[in-house]
Amino acid sequence: MTATIAFLGTGSMNGSIAAGLLAAGHDPAHIRATVRSEESRAALAERLGDKVEIITTGGEADGNHKATAHADVVLLGVKPYGIVELARDIAPALAPNAVVVSVAAGVTLETLAACLPAGQPIVRCMPNTPSSVGKGVLAISTTDTVKDEQKKLVEEVLGTVGLVVEVREDQMDAVTAVSGSGPAYAFLLAEAMAAAGEKLGLDADTALKLASATVAGAGFLL
Repeated sequence: MTATIAFLGTGSMNGSIAAGLLAAGHDPAHIRATVRSEESRAALAERLGDKVEIITTGGEADGNHKATAHADVVLLGVKPYGIVELARDIAPALAPNAVVVSVAAGVTLETLAACLPAGQPIVRCMPNTPSSVGKGVLAISTTDTVKDEQKKLVEEVLGTVGLVVEVREDQMDAVTAVSGSGPAYAFLLAEAMAAAGEKLGLDADTALKLASATVAGAGFLL
């Protein structure tokens, strides 16, 4: 894959996907990332290496425009309340065939389409936190303007951090309930098991190790 991938707002989720791409062998020269501060830039450079172009925006549009120009896939990774503003800001810099991917919860394809040029290919993604360790579930919905080869490219990018599943957009709330929130329930189960182990006489460290490994192992077995 030689596509150019731009990450706008490279925090936890976008940072995990970028790291997954690099681990999969993607050329770092074809990855661009934006952050708001020099502190974030230094932290991201330590994570991704010095061959990835990291642009500090300071909240201004110019840096995001630079990262967006000529990109094949543009991933929007800012907080949900900032997605609309970011989409409007980058609209003039987008190539007509660039696929815009939003990983923001609750922001619909219709909302995104209203902020971007007519006909722009758009993908909405609902990832979950295990994506940060390459074991995520990432559900996607697409506009009719996304071509098969573009969807395949997006699936390849997102697939570096987990399982990609396509659903209708009206099923995204159900996805959020199952895989989006699901890890928290697994964590709660492990905590409850560890607490029970302590009550039965195990020391806290051993109980937590047993519970964590059991929940993780059960997931693989399932």
